Amino acid sequence: MLRARTSLTVGQNTYRNLCINLTIAASVSVFTLVALDVLVVSIFPQTLPDRTEHYSPDPYLGWTYAKGKRMRGENVLGGQVDLEFTKEGFRDWQEKVPLDSEVGILYVGDSVTGAIQVNRKEHFIQLIDDELHRQGLKSRGYNYGVNGYSTDQVLMVVAQFIQRLRPRVVVYVFVSNDLSTINVDRFQIGDTIYGKPLVKFNSNGSWNAVPPPFAKIERSTLRSNIRSMMDRSFILSRMLGLGRTIRRSITPSDAGDFRLANPKVDWTQMILERKQGGYSGVTWQRFEAMLVAMDRMCRERGVQLLVFPSFDPWVTLANARQVISDGGGDPEMLHRQVLNIAEKNGIQVTSDVLKFVRDLKSLGITPDRLYFMRNNVVFDGHLSPYGHQATAQYLGRWIERLVKKS
Repeated sequence: MLRARTSLTVGQNTYRNLCINLTIAASVSVFTLVALDVLVVSIFPQTLPDRTEHYSPDPYLGWTYAKGKRMRGENVLGGQVDLEFTKEGFRDWQEKVPLDSEVGILYVGDSVTGAIQVNRKEHFIQLIDDELHRQGLKSRGYNYGVNGYSTDQVLMVVAQFIQRLRPRVVVYVFVSNDLSTINVDRFQIGDTIYGKPLVKFNSNGSWNAVPPPFAKIERSTLRSNIRSMMDRSFILSRMLGLGRTIRRSITPSDAGDFRLANPKVDWTQMILERKQGGYSGVTWQRFEAMLVAMDRMCRERGVQLLVFPSFDPWVTLANARQVISDGGGDPEMLHRQVLNIAEKNGIQVTSDVLKFVRDLKSLGITPDRLYFMRNNVVFDGHLSPYGHQATAQYLGRWIERLVKKS
């Protein structure tokens, strides 16, 4: 009997040791695969926005695109993008001032305007120029939008280039995150931190820009670098995707499914910004002062300013709207606030962008095609080539009226 019990104990211990060894071997294998995967994607980055070589530090604006560089990149879906930046660090649109017979149109904003995810011929600025030319209206569009720019940097771009370019129309493409960076003095793009200027207003309404806290770029912390590499991991992303699939089976609602499918979105902050009041009153006051200063600068030079609250996946996508609404937020609050501020100060603003999106649906076109999306995942919220076509169709009507007036 004792021998039988001993044999059973030995067998159990052997089985237990085997299970432990297999678990350790499997864990080491998974860890090794993930580590190798992260190492590969850190050496060969796959996503365009994380490429430091696409940007240059700038002593006035904080950063621009890579000054005077030509390069090839990829969008988030792997499409090839040919990029050419001017010596001042903006997209590949011409730097020459418009001829007397041409109407110069200066477009300013952030990454939605700069749009380094698409080729020039696909960009809404070029598409608008093409359509105006077909109508016999000579226009020349200038793309002075850059990733990460907030409203104060947009104001500084207009102040720096309006006199030299002599446009007859300035178009500010507003995006909600233009507000979130108004009050910060550093901004991270990919794995790199840049100094950001701040605009300060005087009691008489004049303003001046406080230069960035440093002229050179800095590397971000080791922790954020590791997180960035993990985000780009092929294996780890699929392991997380499997976990989301399991969680979806527990949370069957469409809104919950969409929220789980997009874990990189800071939904808590997204909802908070769209609750009653949204950003702080001080932020809105600074935004309004910048918009008024931009309009005054244009009026003094006989230039028409048009504010365009751009397409936004968190406003136009039904599932995203539902997530925000379920959290007690108002999906349209930020757009509506911008419209109210512009109209209050007599600034021209496009006012029916959401109606236009609803009209697209009546034509059998779904809003998710406006963005880089796949399997209900919004990769980065930027406009797809189709989104640029829709923007050109919508915004072009407004610009056509302004061009004819100028």
